[in-house]
Amino acid sequence: MSQVADNLARLHDSSARVGDSSALRAAMDEDGYLFLPGLLDRQQVAALRSDVCRVLADVGWLERDADPLEARPGPVAHRHDWQDLEWFDGYVGIQRLEAFHALAHDSALCGVLAGLVGDDPLLVHPMKIARITFPGGDFPTPAHQDFFFNPASPDTYTAWVPLGDFDKAYGGLRLLPGSHRAGQHEHVAQPGAGGNGVDVDLGSPEWRSADYQMGDVLLFNALTVHHAPVNRADRLRLSADYRYQSVREPILQACLEPSDHWFANGTVVPGWDDLAADWSSLASISVPPGLHVVPHPRATN
Repeated sequence: MSQVADNLARLHDSSARVGDSSALRAAMDEDGYLFLPGLLDRQQVAALRSDVCRVLADVGWLERDADPLEARPGPVAHRHDWQDLEWFDGYVGIQRLEAFHALAHDSALCGVLAGLVGDDPLLVHPMKIARITFPGGDFPTPAHQDFFFNPASPDTYTAWVPLGDFDKAYGGLRLLPGSHRAGQHEHVAQPGAGGNGVDVDLGSPEWRSADYQMGDVLLFNALTVHHAPVNRADRLRLSADYRYQSVREPILQACLEPSDHWFANGTVVPGWDDLAADWSSLASISVPPGLHVVPHPRATN
């Protein structure tokens, strides 16, 4: 694997195009992403960060007696590794937060996504993914395409939402503009989150990123190559992945269930009846009838 580029070009800011769906679609078609600084209300994101940090403090992942909002790691680091079952102590707690799921339905965010899918109604995936990345170590997210893991429709979009202010030391998300136009890349086993990636030059000057702030959103196509390097800061990197598509496109059964529920077969990550038992509303995980639901093509059972 090549050395990770350090000085990256900045993502193009598409904020001025918000409200012009044709311009947003053209930019997405060309670059495979839209960077939208300040699209979300900062205070709303900060409130969610507070909830997430409280959950992680309760399970002992944060430094004792420190302000949980600082997200300073405790003495034991956990990573999204299937051998680390204690990972789910924190992960399930975040999945129980109604606010974590509700943020995906923000009106400004969904307005942009509705413009991208065109005349079809917008579908927000019930499955929402929390990213909790401890400092240091050797566990990056390899360069990959989301379509490899979610191969139902290439016309699916991911919203990456930073739950904190991240300079480059945190290793915020990076992507390759235009990489979606080459179609699906071959993925091979690689160390790190997800366990699979594409063989690309991580030191290429083509990679783009930014110093992210709470309220920023990075949208990208399911075929856009992206990765997250090791967190070199002294605090946790917290973010959310939300997925969107047209209701007329096929969707995996797993995307209708809680994140990682399908992998753990419900033994570690509970179903919605458990996770949402105390919520005020199920709107953030509800879907319309008649969806074209398909199994994962690589499923073994």
